Amino acid sequence: MMSYFNYLCSSLGLKKVTMRKDITQTKLNEEPGKPHDFMKLYIAIQPRLYGFVMSMVHKWDDTEDIIQETLSVMWRKFDEFEQGTDFAAWGLAIARYQVMSYYQRQKNLKLRFSDQAIELLLEHNIQNENKDDTFIEALKECVSKLSDKDRLLLELRYEINAGVKDIASRFNLGINAIYKKIGRIHGMLLICVRSKV
Repeated sequence: MMSYFNYLCSSLGLKKVTMRKDITQTKLNEEPGKPHDFMKLYIAIQPRLYGFVMSMVHKWDDTEDIIQETLSVMWRKFDEFEQGTDFAAWGLAIARYQVMSYYQRQKNLKLRFSDQAIELLLEHNIQNENKDDTFIEALKECVSKLSDKDRLLLELRYEINAGVKDIASRFNLGINAIYKKIGRIHGMLLICVRSKV
């Protein structure tokens, strides 16, 4: 099954190229222009968008849906984006509206953020952009120090989105052992990142 991101890349004439495990770049099948400019800007802010939406929604499937809606709106309105201004702030504002729309459709949720809380989180996210970049760089460095097996486990779980049962089968371990291993890796990464930021 093709992810929405890969689908969008192919529909815009872009080819996804993995240069290294931790870096994904796009390569044009055509001359630079609107699709190239958009994807270049979007790829740079994609982790922040996911982080912002996930902090509001806490469900991966709903986060994916909101990101897809956000990306669609950003693409449709890209002509309205003023070059040279803050693309991340623009994208986060669109994501905020998509999150608010999600909450309006999910009125029966017991736990939901108020519009004011969403505004405060968005403001916090924009103000802490440089801190996020520092954190991401520290996390990349810490992940690179993990063993090959631990990096593979994280890749399977978070990049490929494999289920714990499938991972357990691949590693010939029980499901509880995989959860413990993931918890141990998270703990090691937390200590490492805190020592660097």
